Amino acid sequence: MMTKTLPRKHIIWKSQIDDAYIEGMQDIFEENNVTDEYEQYLWAVEDNERALEFERENLNIDIDEPILVIASLGLWDGRRDSVGTLTAICRIRSSIFATILKMRSST
Repeated sequence: MMTKTLPRKHIIWKSQIDDAYIEGMQDIFEENNVTDEYEQYLWAVEDNERALEFERENLNIDIDEPILVIASLGLWDGRRDSVGTLTAICRIRSSIFATILKMRSST
């Protein structure tokens, strides 16, 4: 009997700033004498935004098979969970944003 290997899960980026994220930045906070919790949160948000920009550059590649996108979108009228796919033979960077826009309009 043949068993099918499931694809690996890849999280490219997530917007959640939780305790684990902030704990991972403790060395940076200590180096910069950032002790206030709210200021640490702001530093974490800024770091996360830089990480997103970095990942956008990394995603400027071609793909040759579909990718499943699962998102929790924070919209002006509330949070919506949605699912979409990136189609084969496209550039990931441009397709992610087109898929998210399509997901937003279908929620």
